[in-house]
Amino acid sequence: MSGMETAASCYEKGVGKRRMYEIRAEDCCELTIPALFPEIGFNYAQQLEGPYNSVGARGINHLASKLVLSLVPPNSPFFRLVIDDKAARQLDQDAELKITVHEALAAIERRVSREIEIRALRPALTYAIKLLIATGNALIHLPDEGGLRVFSLKNYVVERDPMGNICEIVIKETISKYALPKDAKSMLGLDVEIEDESREPGKDTYDLYTYVEKEEDGKYHVHQEIEGAIVPESIGEYEPDLLPFLALRWTAISGEHYGRGLVEEMLGDLASLEALTKAIVIGSAASARVVGLVNPAGYTKASDLNKAENGAFVVGNAVDVSFLQVQKGGDFRVALEAVASITRRVEASFLLNASVQRQAERVTAEEIRLLASELEAALGGVYATLSQELQLPLVRRMMAQLTNGQQIVAIPKALKSAIRPAIITGTEALGRMSDLERLRVWAGIVQTTLGPEAIPKFVNPEVLARTAAMALGLDIKGLVKTREQMDTEEQQAQAAGNAAMFAKSAAGPATGGVMDMMKMAMEQQQQQAAPPPGMTPGQPPQE
Repeated sequence: MSGMETAASCYEKGVGKRRMYEIRAEDCCELTIPALFPEIGFNYAQQLEGPYNSVGARGINHLASKLVLSLVPPNSPFFRLVIDDKAARQLDQDAELKITVHEALAAIERRVSREIEIRALRPALTYAIKLLIATGNALIHLPDEGGLRVFSLKNYVVERDPMGNICEIVIKETISKYALPKDAKSMLGLDVEIEDESREPGKDTYDLYTYVEKEEDGKYHVHQEIEGAIVPESIGEYEPDLLPFLALRWTAISGEHYGRGLVEEMLGDLASLEALTKAIVIGSAASARVVGLVNPAGYTKASDLNKAENGAFVVGNAVDVSFLQVQKGGDFRVALEAVASITRRVEASFLLNASVQRQAERVTAEEIRLLASELEAALGGVYATLSQELQLPLVRRMMAQLTNGQQIVAIPKALKSAIRPAIITGTEALGRMSDLERLRVWAGIVQTTLGPEAIPKFVNPEVLARTAAMALGLDIKGLVKTREQMDTEEQQAQAAGNAAMFAKSAAGPATGGVMDMMKMAMEQQQQQAAPPPGMTPGQPPQE
């Protein structure tokens, strides 16, 4: 922004570049949830016209809830503070220090996750995800105190560099004079609390502009303007990682300042579904209309039929009476088949469960699980974008706020470069679960084909245990024995076995030798006791 420009002029300049995306967003929301992004000039006293089908609205609500549960899971951290390899090797030399550091990092993770629940950020995040799905864009403001604020594309303009980094953001808010900040009220000469009735009334609402600009040093300068003047207390400066304004996109398009939404990608199907559903509804209403026809040349009179009560007798002939029929059942059947086909495609794009299960008498749980996994994997690009533009900035901002409020222990400056948050949901979770799924399928094939005894015969137990633990994201240090521990235990067991065998073998010959000696001694005694040849037992020897 040059010295002569104001935030209002920068905003008006950016509105022209934003108009094309606004029109597209209006078309998308008109077929799904019109209240998310109503047309320009809409008055909230007016009534919005909804579409003839609710497939798009149901899909947006379902996918938004599913994404929020995946990106910010309840009662468990969605990130982990990891230490780089160099610092980890140094910690390995001191076991007690290593345990202390890991316990401190785990406490920070739990405190940040608990703060998200305390501030009730989940409803605001759900609304932001709905805007992303329908319009492709949303702006989040995470102030120092309070919850989360969400702005739609109608309330802000943004400029990005070729790499997609934010260069400029201008937010426009129309605020009641009663809701203005105190410094803005004093700057405008408003004192609502002691307002004099004899005073000439002023405007009831004011346009408050928030201007965010990236400086040459990489930091972001932020200030607010009202009536062309800067609010002094609003001036601030933020590091790039701690900027409280997050301009989110569903799909990042190279060279474009704004994103594209999921609904825009299926706009053709939604428009076709709306047109066919509208035709079926109107046609069905016409078919459901009951109109009787009476032959003017017959005996039956229409006036007698209109006046007759239920069960009454009227003079006439049944041949003279007939009912008007549209006779478009075949045409409606074709339209219904087209609606069913389009509905399945739209539901699959929104990951609705109805699209996963095929129409058949018997559908296995394995088939449903595999199809659901394929659909989840299709959102890998969205997870990657949101992890960089939503999850990581949210974690850094929350950690900075809790550190400034002395609610968590500040990480020493010497360790800040070595410790960084890593997202453990979204794309990383999908990759780990995909590895685990392939491992499970492979083990099942080996066991089914070669028999249960093939697993312990061909599979390395250590590698299997470590691979499964990595796929689940478990820290196996201290849980799974190392190769050195297993070798030591094996050597000890082998040494104990050898000692037992040696003792047994040593005891065997010794025992056998004693028996032989005893046998030989008894034989000698028998020989000595036996009479010489020619003598009978008991006869004394001759002298």
